[in-house]
Amino acid sequence: MTGRFGVYIAVVMTSGYTLTCVVGLGLPASDYNPALGLKNAANKLAYDADVKDEFWRFILFVPVIINCIMLTVFFLFIRTDSIMFNLSKKDEEHDGEALKLIDRVYDSSEDRQEILAVLKGQVKEKPKSNAPYCESLFGKKNRTTTIYMMVFTSLIQMSTINVLNMYCNRIFTVINADTPAGQKVLANSATQVFGLAGFLAVIVSPLIQKRFRYRIPVLRVGQVAITISLLGLAASVFYRQGYWALAFIILFNPSYQWGIASLHWVIISEVSSDVQFGFISFTHYSNAVILSLTTEYMMNGWGAEGMFAFFAGLNVAGYFFVTYCMKETQGLSDKEKKALYLPQDELEEDKAAAKESLI
Repeated sequence: MTGRFGVYIAVVMTSGYTLTCVVGLGLPASDYNPALGLKNAANKLAYDADVKDEFWRFILFVPVIINCIMLTVFFLFIRTDSIMFNLSKKDEEHDGEALKLIDRVYDSSEDRQEILAVLKGQVKEKPKSNAPYCESLFGKKNRTTTIYMMVFTSLIQMSTINVLNMYCNRIFTVINADTPAGQKVLANSATQVFGLAGFLAVIVSPLIQKRFRYRIPVLRVGQVAITISLLGLAASVFYRQGYWALAFIILFNPSYQWGIASLHWVIISEVSSDVQFGFISFTHYSNAVILSLTTEYMMNGWGAEGMFAFFAGLNVAGYFFVTYCMKETQGLSDKEKKALYLPQDELEEDKAAAKESLI
């Protein structure tokens, strides 16, 4: 991985966030704060502007446009099937297509023919496998990989990327309630800056990935930077400093995009089986749903500052998890990556079986 597959995923996701922020430019610039009520003159003007605004109709129509474009692109331009689908056809033409895709997805330092051979072996083995679903996830051979990757995928949600996407506007509205006029940052403007900073951070991300040889150190630095950003944001909300908060959400973007965002799915796909990857993906999006249901309660109970301090603590724990539990995948073959979290006795059995097959 030299900044292609993982970064492409991050670019696509962040482009969506950025588009959302750009569309938000059409919304009223004034911040309506329900906590202040309508007796406050400025708040009353902001409320009236929200009521009269018709731009929400365009916002609802944007997803329709995007989905039409996606369907058009899918049917007219995407003509390549997945690697495993091509290999399942078991002919030279489809093997050639699979080899082209391997060249695009895997790092150039890895042996393409070796990867092709390993993946073809997996295609052969799958119909013969009668392992129960739970055994494939939490059996002795697989449980460490599954549990570690479940924790790892949870870290990307605990970075608060979705919380910031959902509540950036709300955070600055809260800050502005008790902030002198000259020190306010309009919530709508702050949201646009946050989206733009995220997009720019993703564009630079391939250069960062190519610059460093190993992935774990990049993840560790990213966890430290995310923690600093969240603590700074918590302090900014507590002291009602809009420009500080803006600076820390800008810092958050490279901290997140250059580290866990661009490496997360790549590492998980490298070390897990198809069954594990599906379950881990379910865990990932379940975390997002749980956060969407609980964030409002955390904001109301702890305040935005308490919520961000809580997530900062989780990211400190994440730093130690990455340091002591995650293993380096850079430069390893596909077979070596899949064996990283196997129990020692299973590794010995695999080595013994390999020796026997050579005799």
